[in-house]
Amino acid sequence: MAEEPQRAGERGLLRLVGKRPIAVALAVSTVGLLALGGVVFQLLETADRNDAVVARTFTAISRLANLHQTLLEAESIGRAYLFTAEVPYRHGFTTKVAEVEERLREVKEIASDGGHEKALATRLEQQIARRYAYLEDILNIRATRGPEAARAASIGTGAMEMQAISSTLANLKQVQSEFLRARMAERQQSAQAFRLGFAVLLLCGTGILGLLFWEMNRLWLHRVKAQAHAQHLAHHDALTGLPNRRLLEDRLKLQIARAERDGRRFAVLCLDLDGFKAVNDRYGHGAGDEILKQVASRLVAALRAEDTIARLGGDEFALILPRAYTLEQAQLVAYKVIRAISDPYTVADNVAGIGTSVGISEFPSHGSDAETLLERADLALYAAKRAGKGRYVVWDGADFAGRTAG
Repeated sequence: MAEEPQRAGERGLLRLVGKRPIAVALAVSTVGLLALGGVVFQLLETADRNDAVVARTFTAISRLANLHQTLLEAESIGRAYLFTAEVPYRHGFTTKVAEVEERLREVKEIASDGGHEKALATRLEQQIARRYAYLEDILNIRATRGPEAARAASIGTGAMEMQAISSTLANLKQVQSEFLRARMAERQQSAQAFRLGFAVLLLCGTGILGLLFWEMNRLWLHRVKAQAHAQHLAHHDALTGLPNRRLLEDRLKLQIARAERDGRRFAVLCLDLDGFKAVNDRYGHGAGDEILKQVASRLVAALRAEDTIARLGGDEFALILPRAYTLEQAQLVAYKVIRAISDPYTVADNVAGIGTSVGISEFPSHGSDAETLLERADLALYAAKRAGKGRYVVWDGADFAGRTAG
């Protein structure tokens, strides 16, 4: 008796199918389309979420690169103060340490989602705190007891501390890279499911197929553009579009390999704008950014296409001149750059004047590796600043050793 209602329902369904097969088929197709539409909608939402995760991971990697760059800049300014004991470098170091703390805060925010990331970020914070507390002590020794005492106190510690910081940064980047690979694998699985749904929808109508193809193509192009943009940002300065320090170092290493192979010389120039801070303070950061972009344009116009022009940060730039086979040629380029940058600038209906100082080092007589060439061009730049600005100075080992000792 209990089976009678079930059998009656089955007989009613069979009669409905027999009488109206087209309507039943349409109803089934409609339900199937709705179900497939729901699946496709979920796949699209998953893709958007994955895109957001990928964007977050690229942001984390970019912030780690920014933190590393700011750490290097703070170290450079601290060394400059140890060499010169000039008060502006002391203030600049304090400012950079504050900027390091801000960059570290950004890294901690992005690393707060994972326990391992959070632990690494905390370790990094502790390492940086120890490093800059130690540097503060060294700088105080420099100010009170002189350069020799400061150098004696700093021997054998800086490299290990910076190596530990770099190692933690590398671990954080590795965690982000592994996270990114996992998200890419998930996105690939989503893409496979999407293709399966696409094939089924193809049987249901060309209209739905066209819509899905358009949406998939839009998402794909968006991802390609986002990846290309992230790759560009990783190697170029966001304000001027010039290569950043990372790309500069890569090109410098490549140029060293070519020069060693061909037995040729080339020059490296470091530039720092004279009077830029006063203009920036007077007219505002917007005007300062506009001047930096104009400086970049003038450098591009003044140099050859094969020359590398990079912005190291702030108002510091660096050049690689692969065809400057003699120091005289490099000096001519430096003179040309000084003249080009020294022309007046018009910003927001105001005329502003700045200059530049240039330091020059030469491969291989002044160094055979990228770090040494950049460091010695940077020291020559500081010498040009001390000598009165608006000029260039060529690295001279003996001369500079004497200045450092004095």
